Amino acid sequence: MLEGMEIGTELPKEIGSMVHLRYLGARCQSLKTIHASIGKLSNLQTMDVKNSSVRELPLPFWKIISLRHVTGDKLII
Repeated sequence: MLEGMEIGTELPKEIGSMVHLRYLGARCQSLKTIHASIGKLSNLQTMDVKNSSVRELPLPFWKIISLRHVTGDKLII
């Protein structure tokens, strides 16, 4: 979980190399965008962007077959 960490306004594109990740909690107020490489996380089941400024997730994200839960305060789906 990246809660409270200062990671900048965008998750790094290297996040896509964490292919075994099942849960990603990115609760950082400064976070505004998620890199499209997140679509490579083929085992991701839960994405939590509460308390962040993320409004939308890239199209490759929505193609993750294992995805079950998406939470976010400002997400427009």
